[in-house]
Amino acid sequence: NADVCILMLDATRGVESQDLKIFSLIQKNAKGLVVVVNKWDLVQDKSVKVMKTFEDAIRSRFAPFVDFPIILGSALTKQRILKVLEEARIVYDNRMTRFPTAR
Repeated sequence: NADVCILMLDATRGVESQDLKIFSLIQKNAKGLVVVVNKWDLVQDKSVKVMKTFEDAIRSRFAPFVDFPIILGSALTKQRILKVLEEARIVYDNRMTRFPTAR
């Protein structure tokens, strides 16, 4: 009964078939999504270009659904772990926003 799902990927492995199956369940049940790439501390080149390439690769695997936040972090070093909860809250708030219809 979750409103927002956090899909955790392994930075050293990328998107695997099991990740795609979990994403399919999230999509099928119309849940909000935050993608977290764990083990980012193990990636040698952390340049903006590499980060963008990594994010683009994830979005292409989950296409046509591309409107979700991607957080690159590390559970071991606690890098960006609070950002995960912040983004989950933003996704939840966006899902709960109601737009009035024309009268």
